[in-house]
Amino acid sequence: GSTTTILLNTPGESASIATALEGNKMAKKGRAGPALATAAIGSFVAGTVATILLTLLALGLVLDATQRKRSEAQLATSQAQLESALDAAEMGAWVWDPEQNLIWGNESQRRLWQLPDTKPGWFDLEVARAQLHPDDLERVDATMARAAASGEPLHVEFRIRRRDGTVRWIALRSRAELDAS
Repeated sequence: GSTTTILLNTPGESASIATALEGNKMAKKGRAGPALATAAIGSFVAGTVATILLTLLALGLVLDATQRKRSEAQLATSQAQLESALDAAEMGAWVWDPEQNLIWGNESQRRLWQLPDTKPGWFDLEVARAQLHPDDLERVDATMARAAASGEPLHVEFRIRRRDGTVRWIALRSRAELDAS
């Protein structure tokens, strides 16, 4: 690297061009030793600084990954506790997207309605509407439409006929979070 560049004025790589320009002039004036020492010290300092910076960057990435894993574990614990409390109270958590006519239900919500898949996820509102008691359907639709349009809290009680044929009363309570758009 720098020895060849300084003594023979032959840079082996593009980064050595500046060393060739100044180091070779020093060598021709009989100052090859200081030129080589300057190149060696410069290389050592640059390598040390780069190593320290890379170590700090790696440490930051490790700490970030550790914090992310800790946060994910805390979130999983919190979700399991919430699911357990909702299940014990025979309650469910849900989100309604009126524009797409979809409902997201957690495990408890899906079990209450006896949906085929009890994993949390989105399903078509029509799946839920099909289970509503015919005498309650119009009132529930009107209440949900009013809440979706106005953002007012949704409070409605109705009956559902579950897949096993049992009729169950549902007390639906929610608050709307309207999009800014």
